[in-house]
Amino acid sequence: MMFNLKQNLFVVLLISIFSFTLCSIEKGSVSSQVGEQQVREFVNISGKEYFVKLASHTWIESKAECAALNLSLVTFEGPGEYTAVRQAFQQLGFESFWFWTDGFRAANSSEWVWLREPSVPISEFHWGPGQPSEDNSEDRCINFRVMSGGWYGDNCEFPPYYLSYICE
Repeated sequence: MMFNLKQNLFVVLLISIFSFTLCSIEKGSVSSQVGEQQVREFVNISGKEYFVKLASHTWIESKAECAALNLSLVTFEGPGEYTAVRQAFQQLGFESFWFWTDGFRAANSSEWVWLREPSVPISEFHWGPGQPSEDNSEDRCINFRVMSGGWYGDNCEFPPYYLSYICE
């Protein structure tokens, strides 16, 4: 049976958001109803577009999905960019979500980079309490939870590290 575009988008968002989702097409962008709030996959924050996927993916899967959209996982390179994104996500009702970033460190390395082409050393950090965990060599990918206010290093591939992600 052939599905039309609206039906396909509904199925994708229903799976991605985990809960009560009503999908519609609005001015060429996908939007969905989550609780009482309307969420758009593309969000403009301070003049910059971000693609937000409320999903359950490993860092590697998230990176691949951004690449398939010709985007990359989010980097926070400019002064105040992380704070602006975090504040906007609070207003959008994303407080309880964890999001992958493009932050990465190679095995046996202490240097954290934005893993772009070419990679760029991270110059401004927003670590959460007790982070980064220097004693855990498996913690190599950076994520954050909006309500926590800090970055966390976690395993890139294995459960329970299935998180949402942001592309830019």
